Amino acid sequence: MTQLLRINSSSRLTGSHSAAIADAFEAGFRAKHPACTGITRNVANGSIPFIAQSTIEGFYAPQEKLSGDQKAATALSDKLIAEIQASDTLLLAVPIYNFTIPEALKAWVDQICRIGHTFAMDENGFQGLVKARRAIVVAHTARKATTLLNRSELRTSFSPI
Repeated sequence: MTQLLRINSSSRLTGSHSAAIADAFEAGFRAKHPACTGITRNVANGSIPFIAQSTIEGFYAPQEKLSGDQKAATALSDKLIAEIQASDTLLLAVPIYNFTIPEALKAWVDQICRIGHTFAMDENGFQGLVKARRAIVVAHTARKATTLLNRSELRTSFSPI
């Protein structure tokens, strides 16, 4: 069975163009994969904290030596990594603010990028450990509000995987 993990990162709860494009993609994806299950996570709602000292310490400590504080500090990271590892497809809905991704999405990335969990590193470089087969990034930036596509155009401008 296919599982879709969708990460929304727009601070706009209504009228988000990146979310609208992702909605259209997801609708087409689910039509093509009717048995698809999914997880949707809105990282812009403040549910993903920035990593702290105890989080970093926990990331690098051996599992058997984690203190209670370190276990608590890494629990959310463990949960987020489990979500991505259980998914076949990752859909990122990303607005571009001030020439970069939202800080909430960066906080999510910092929580899931963990040596030994989502990547490995040796003398030959980095190796990815995430099992998702594909990632789709839907990014949107607006130059002028009048140039934005309307929602009906969004639904016909691409074909889902």
